[in-house]
Amino acid sequence: MKLRSSLLLIGALTLSCYTTVSADSRKSGEGLFSLIKTRTESLKNNKLPDLAAATSKIAAFYEDHGLWSASARHYREALDLQEKLGDRAGASRSVIHLAYTSLENGDDAAALRYASSAAELFSSQGRRDSAASAYVMMADLHRDLGNFQKAESLILHRALPMYRGAGNVRGRIKCFRSLGNTYRRQKRYSEAKWFFIQENMQARELRNNPGIINSLTGLASVKNDINDLDLAIADLKEAEKLAHASGNSPALADIHQVYALIYQKAGDAGNAKKYTDLASASRQRARASRNEKRSVGLEQIRETEERVLKAEAAERQIQRNVPLVKKETVLSVDAPPPAKAVSFAVVWSVITSLLILYIARAVVMRAKI
Repeated sequence: MKLRSSLLLIGALTLSCYTTVSADSRKSGEGLFSLIKTRTESLKNNKLPDLAAATSKIAAFYEDHGLWSASARHYREALDLQEKLGDRAGASRSVIHLAYTSLENGDDAAALRYASSAAELFSSQGRRDSAASAYVMMADLHRDLGNFQKAESLILHRALPMYRGAGNVRGRIKCFRSLGNTYRRQKRYSEAKWFFIQENMQARELRNNPGIINSLTGLASVKNDINDLDLAIADLKEAEKLAHASGNSPALADIHQVYALIYQKAGDAGNAKKYTDLASASRQRARASRNEKRSVGLEQIRETEERVLKAEAAERQIQRNVPLVKKETVLSVDAPPPAKAVSFAVVWSVITSLLILYIARAVVMRAKI
């Protein structure tokens, strides 16, 4: 659980580097309606660059609200368009987002496949930091699959040199954390401890609280493994204080779980149960927060659907109210020809408007699946 939550945390931090969507379009129903309108108009006019951009932004909206399946579907559509356009920069952004949405959906194989593609795309563009982040994700996935040598190699020979070359200290912190977890899984405790200490030192220099918390939790886990229980508890106390101050429920769940393991090893059943319950409560708070974001997103989608339906009804009303000219059976020689009931341009405008609204409604309905 700890490794999984750490990987998702890294993912959340990394995605901020790739996002180019405005706050309004990502968070508001108004923005979603405008994006759907832009997308359908671009589809009608065969404007593929605009269509790709709007589709990518819609995917980002769903991703922000935890609607992973809808987000992945739109990122795949955006990727198809970007590949047709030869937009390698856009394709690389879509691919790395697909890696993280796959991870959220529990599809580690797909996440690994997309992360590998993202690493290649970023590398081909000379985007070293982005490529390194993709390699870290690959390494963590390989570790979870038990491919320890591959995980170690990806960090030591790919990600870490790239981050060092770019002078990216935060990136090096991620590498130290990844190596610490990989060595701990192999029971190579001296190496694991050394890399968690490096992570801790670098994080303190940057005043990076998430890094400090993660490194202390990692150190406590190693010390518990080697029976340095008092030292492990000391690390956890500092990590717990920082996590409480920042309201970091996922980190608190990991910290309390390590506490429970320590007290279980010490034979203290009471405290072991206490911290197991605290860990469970922290996970529930984290899930509640994620569910709240999802509910907000679903509500905004519902509101958008209502706007689409109202606009569609208004278009139908306009169509019904178009005046018709009565047919004349006899025309005088001097009389002008009867006026057309509705010009072709007006009819075509109504038809295309209805088509746009129909497609927009379909997009919203698919997002709710």
